[in-house]
Amino acid sequence: MKKSFIHLHLHSEYSISDSLIRINNLIEKVSNDGCPSVAITDHNNIFSLVKFYKSAIKKGVKPIIGIEVDMKSSNSKNDYSRVILLCKNMTGFYNLSNLITDAYVNLDEGNKFLVSREELSKRSDGLIALSGGIYGDLANAIRSGKQDLINASINAKKTLNVPVKTINTAIPVKILDVA
Repeated sequence: MKKSFIHLHLHSEYSISDSLIRINNLIEKVSNDGCPSVAITDHNNIFSLVKFYKSAIKKGVKPIIGIEVDMKSSNSKNDYSRVILLCKNMTGFYNLSNLITDAYVNLDEGNKFLVSREELSKRSDGLIALSGGIYGDLANAIRSGKQDLINASINAKKTLNVPVKTINTAIPVKILDVA
């Protein structure tokens, strides 16, 4: 069986400050490379959804709908970490849509888009959470060097109602030249 690679955390042109990757170029590249699927996880938005979905389906690539969200810290009002949320099914998509809508409707004092751990826990059906890598709460806790924060981050993952996968950011990743 041929080994496949699937990007699960990738920003597009719709994450303006993070990426210049054009949707059509991305889908063309992953299709030519034989990738069966790809996720787009733009930062705090799913504005690319329609263009991404249509382009991927047209090329025979399974689109994985996702987002990288800023999540409120349980330790501090001003701190936040990132988590990547991927939809497993339509229930996950509905829950993700509701999380995003609520975050935009209820912006905090600084007009900051934030998802609370409690809201994510309530709307976790059909979603998979990735740790957020170097911007996730566990990485932030490790950087602080405080064992109590590290333990709190690990325990918080256990109480979250969504499957959480930790991304090992030390492993090399395949870089797509799609700009």
